[in-house]
Amino acid sequence: MPKIVALLAFRNEENYLPGFFAHLRNYVSEFIVLDDNSTDRSLEIALSQPCTTTITRKSEESHPDHFFEVDNRRALLEEALTHGADWVLCCDADERYEMLFLEQLSSITSHRRVAYALRCRDLWDSKDHYRVDGVWRGKAKFVLFPAIPFTDYYPSQVLHTRWPPPGIPCRRKDILDFNIYHLLSLRREDRVARLQKFKAIDPDCRYQPKIGYDYLIDETNIAVQQIAPEHRFQLLAEDAHLLI
Repeated sequence: MPKIVALLAFRNEENYLPGFFAHLRNYVSEFIVLDDNSTDRSLEIALSQPCTTTITRKSEESHPDHFFEVDNRRALLEEALTHGADWVLCCDADERYEMLFLEQLSSITSHRRVAYALRCRDLWDSKDHYRVDGVWRGKAKFVLFPAIPFTDYYPSQVLHTRWPPPGIPCRRKDILDFNIYHLLSLRREDRVARLQKFKAIDPDCRYQPKIGYDYLIDETNIAVQQIAPEHRFQLLAEDAHLLI
């Protein structure tokens, strides 16, 4: 059976981390996580998890969220190689994979060694519905790929890069018919906070010039879709306080 290692970089994610670990625990061999200067209980939660290696980044000078995003990902991928990972599964603390994907994870990784993407679904005012209009219609994220030694990676302090190193092709034909659900989009106040965060980090939309960030709260011609039973994600006790 392939050794699948879950990777995560986090900062002040105490509300989401228990559910992150719980929903993946039965499907991966181990976790490698990186705490990027958290000031809440995030590091304490990570350190209490079984089968988990925790890396810490401590900086005397303050820096904005995502400032070390690329560096953190590189560090996690390099650590996964030292742990003998065959595959890596990448996730954000506020994302949850659908059950069918997790149940088929071993089978998927037993065949072609390519980078796989899943559809990103932003939950919207309901745990059972996600947004499907505009930019939400075709969003996908490459989250599962073989652990292969690499030298080239992306420049530091660049936003919105992919997880797989540049040498691993990311092809549309390898987008699987499974979903990742984004919990942070569930409540309007969290969507507004996310918009404000990215506008502070990237005020000139340098890293997202085509669409900017206002779409995160724009509800013009909004369309939502109910999660089909076969695409459900597991509702965990650890996430009960997050769900509407």
